[in-house]
Amino acid sequence: MPSRCTWTLVACALVRATAARGQPAPSTSSPTEEAPPAHARPPAAPATSAAAAPTAASPPVAPAPPPSATPPPIRLELHGFAGGSIYLQDAGLGPNHGGGAWYVTGEPARDAWSLGGDVRQTRLHVAAVGAPVMHGATPRAVIEVDLFGGNGSGAFGDVSVVPRLRQAYAELAWDTTKVQVGQTHSLVLAMTPTTVGHVAFPLTYTAGTIGWRFPGIFVYRTVALPGPDTTAELAVMIARPAWQNPSNAPFADSQPGSGDGKPYVSQDALGIGLGEASGLPQVEVRARFKRPHIEGFAAAHAHRVDRSGTGTSTGTQIDLDVLAANAGCKLGLGPLTVQGSGYIGKNLAPLVGSLLQFQGPTSGDIREWGAWGQVGYAIDERLSVWALAATSRPRASDIRAAGLTRLRNTVASAMVRYQDGGYALGLELTRWATRKSAGADATSLSGDQIMSSASYTF
Repeated sequence: MPSRCTWTLVACALVRATAARGQPAPSTSSPTEEAPPAHARPPAAPATSAAAAPTAASPPVAPAPPPSATPPPIRLELHGFAGGSIYLQDAGLGPNHGGGAWYVTGEPARDAWSLGGDVRQTRLHVAAVGAPVMHGATPRAVIEVDLFGGNGSGAFGDVSVVPRLRQAYAELAWDTTKVQVGQTHSLVLAMTPTTVGHVAFPLTYTAGTIGWRFPGIFVYRTVALPGPDTTAELAVMIARPAWQNPSNAPFADSQPGSGDGKPYVSQDALGIGLGEASGLPQVEVRARFKRPHIEGFAAAHAHRVDRSGTGTSTGTQIDLDVLAANAGCKLGLGPLTVQGSGYIGKNLAPLVGSLLQFQGPTSGDIREWGAWGQVGYAIDERLSVWALAATSRPRASDIRAAGLTRLRNTVASAMVRYQDGGYALGLELTRWATRKSAGADATSLSGDQIMSSASYTF
């Protein structure tokens, strides 16, 4: 039988073996496994390789995420106005009836009054504005349309009118400089009268106002001047030269309204417009001054029309120079507003001058002047009354020599407007007086219109 001493030795051996099994062994875990606490580990051996596993004292650092490639969102802006007009008129008016009337085309001998309605000046202006580019410029894309593109097809085309492009351009705007590339308003069109029912076709076209819309490059520079909120803007336009819109049949169209049967040419045999055939751009410059209660502008225009078209440089179809100067101002004197502008120039049909008449290929210059003025009085913050007088006067001898008919146009209008925020109601009474040639004589035509309109601007 083993002795007491023997059993004592066995017990001591068992205790030592149990203690050995409880002692943790050196770690063999991968870097992704949880490491034991530092106080329970033996001292780390010196590193022997660059690929040695990291210890818990220096955990692996996750790589930084790549920068986001998503640009800031585009901001959309939606503006414009919608509304309609109901009108009575007692004459034929051109180039459109209702809200598109500029002059008288004819007088009914009897049963003269007609009733119409018009929604065509409804306008939608959409702009997309992006994040700054090109050294801090704010980019903007603009598209603007209205409904003056003509009637749709079919028996009900007059209530399915066609949209018309007004403006489409890309813009870069810095703090004081703005560049627009595309189609927008010419610089000489700097001011139009206040109205509710004649916004798209201002009453002063062919009666004191010139200018239209053209594709080109437009640059504006604003300069701060001494005085509170006083600025000057300098602008330049370089645009596609214009004459009458080319027809689909070269050399086949006749001058509208002339009644002389003479051929009229708006493009050459290749379908190139006679303005473009000159190879020279339209150029306009404008200076604008603005401070509280007063603003004014002065502008000039020049371009050439090659009435012989491309492919020839001789013959009786002489070149025409389209030249114009225009100036205007607006004064706010308490509740009273006074505004107006005037122009002088020659061969201004591309700018809606010459009473919207284009002379033929062998006719000479048509010189003219025009002016308009408007006075408004605010009875209170919503109700106001307005009075307008306007005229365009081409030289009668030039009109007759060109075989055209409209000699003079005068417009007088009165309006009562009620406006609360963006919603406006207007009642406008307008009278046109258009003088036309009839051979060696002249006749005077007159037309009246009573228009009630409502619109909401947003």
